[in-house]
Amino acid sequence: MMMMEKIIIWVLIAALSGSLMYYLWKAFSRLWEKEEYLCAAYTILHLIAGMYLLVIPVGMIYMHWIVLVPHSVSWGETPSEVKIVLGILSLIWLIGAVVRLCGYVRLYKVHGRLLEDAVPAPAWMQSAAAEAAQIVGIQRKVSVYLCENILTAELGTGLTPRIYLPDAEYTEQQVKIIIMHELTHYRYGDHLIRMLSVLMESVYWFHPAVRKLNGEVIHWDELHCDFCVCEKMGEQCTEYARTLYYMCEFYVSHKGNASEKEPALIGFEGEGKVEERVRKILQYHKNGLQRSKWAVWMLAVLYLAAGGVTALAAQDGVEHIYGEITDRYIVATEVEEAEMYLEIYTYTTDILIETDETALPQAASSGVISVTVSGNSDAETGYFRASKGDIVSLLVSCDPSNISINVGLKKSDKSVQYVYSSGDIYSSFEIASTGYYTVYFQNDTSAEVEITGYYSTASAE
Repeated sequence: MMMMEKIIIWVLIAALSGSLMYYLWKAFSRLWEKEEYLCAAYTILHLIAGMYLLVIPVGMIYMHWIVLVPHSVSWGETPSEVKIVLGILSLIWLIGAVVRLCGYVRLYKVHGRLLEDAVPAPAWMQSAAAEAAQIVGIQRKVSVYLCENILTAELGTGLTPRIYLPDAEYTEQQVKIIIMHELTHYRYGDHLIRMLSVLMESVYWFHPAVRKLNGEVIHWDELHCDFCVCEKMGEQCTEYARTLYYMCEFYVSHKGNASEKEPALIGFEGEGKVEERVRKILQYHKNGLQRSKWAVWMLAVLYLAAGGVTALAAQDGVEHIYGEITDRYIVATEVEEAEMYLEIYTYTTDILIETDETALPQAASSGVISVTVSGNSDAETGYFRASKGDIVSLLVSCDPSNISINVGLKKSDKSVQYVYSSGDIYSSFEIASTGYYTVYFQNDTSAEVEITGYYSTASAE
């Protein structure tokens, strides 16, 4: 299987498992409305976002080290029809991801040029920033800039805290509140999460649930930040709400004239969301802030466990479906059905010729199989002639049924084509070139495997 085929398969697995976890989170929306569970909702949303991105590399490592290395083949030989479909899907996905990512890069460059005109804030603002950093618990020096090209306060994307404020009239208390808000985002790494969200939207450009998830991440980042700042301010929560409204009014009154073109790029949510945040702030002020740490950690652990199970279940389901397609695998569920196939073919042949023997007897083009393959060895039938385009079908049962082996055809030039499976195995192989072939079994385990069944050759004419 080619690298792009593996990537597109795991993108689909991650999309499925991540979406299941996101909609499960949505099912608990009423619980998240309670302030004691707000931090849990915020933490779990970040875990879900991480799942979308982490499942792909983890799955690739899993396929390489657990599947490919021990058995030298993954999910059977891929038919040409499936390769074509996967190739087309991979190309479409890659083009969409590159276009989306380039679009975001262009927006960030445009936005970066807007910040080039920023000037250092006056000394009293720098002093208010230092006081705000002490309250929030930030030890690094905070730099504050004023910029007439932006409409909302912004936290720089670097590792050091740089805060950009719109060129407006502020009181010292407002500056301190705004900077506390931005530094709280910095403390919890929300600015880094938003950069990862851009990558996630690029990878999953085709998936509407990811766009909804990123919108929820931005909204709950702001709610969590409001919660944390109000917790620091105590009885001054109402002043925080007034400052939030002031910044919203500034944005609304200037958005038609300023050069800022992408407010959504930095996470501005719009007037409706700001009103919701203010209502919650006033609710915090009325009822008192409540933080349930045990709920955060308990629910986060449960979500991690559920996410792992979901990802594995999705991987197992996709692997099973892919195996059904690529191996053309069917199971004979009734013993009578298997016996009916055996009655059709009455040919007999000598079999069980170990590979260390030099003489191989000639065999009929169809025959009954009864062979015991020792541990770490292989076996094959006599050679039969098959023409290009012929279909050789195999129906065998392995005992023990839980041991996987290689079953396929070997040509006289020692080239092989096979499937890797266990239990009842049915597979068909199309002959690529006329020549002499043998039915081939390879057992890489230490256990002995008994194989019974039949093979048959159908002419292409």
